[in-house]
Amino acid sequence: MRHLRYRVFLLATYSMDLRPSETLALQVGDIDGERKRVHIRRGKGHKDRMVPLPDLTYEALRALWRKHRDLTHGSGWRSVGDEDRSRRVRN
Repeated sequence: MRHLRYRVFLLATYSMDLRPSETLALQVGDIDGERKRVHIRRGKGHKDRMVPLPDLTYEALRALWRKHRDLTHGSGWRSVGDEDRSRRVRN
């Protein structure tokens, strides 16, 4: 699953011409599958914008969603190991 997550992250970043931080900040609710658009929140200059969503990227995001449905609690790009590591650092 980790490989799928990385592939989708790279595909989304490059196909929609996003900054990595913008891709990391994506939420499921930001994706409008009907209109094939993605709402980018607080991008460069802290401005919101809408970007086109390519069909290939949409299908890849759907595949990731089917594998990992808990994306509504965050971007979903982080792995379980990252969460464990961040807890150790804070404690």
